[in-house]
Amino acid sequence: MSLDSPPYIVIAKTAQLWLAGNLKQGRDPNKAGDLYNEAAEVAMNCMKGKMANKYYMLAEEAYGEAEDE
Repeated sequence: MSLDSPPYIVIAKTAQLWLAGNLKQGRDPNKAGDLYNEAAEVAMNCMKGKMANKYYMLAEEAYGEAEDE
């Protein structure tokens, strides 16, 4: 990942960090789900429909993990 990476990839990587709990704030699946949804919306605006669908699915998985906690 570099500064030239598309914004949806940067947002999705941030969501991944929240989901994994690799931040000092801890793990937050709801925050990760919100970020994955945001990444999906940005991907749609960039005409990347397949990526958007992937991020929507990851958001649903993250929200599902939040319900289990």
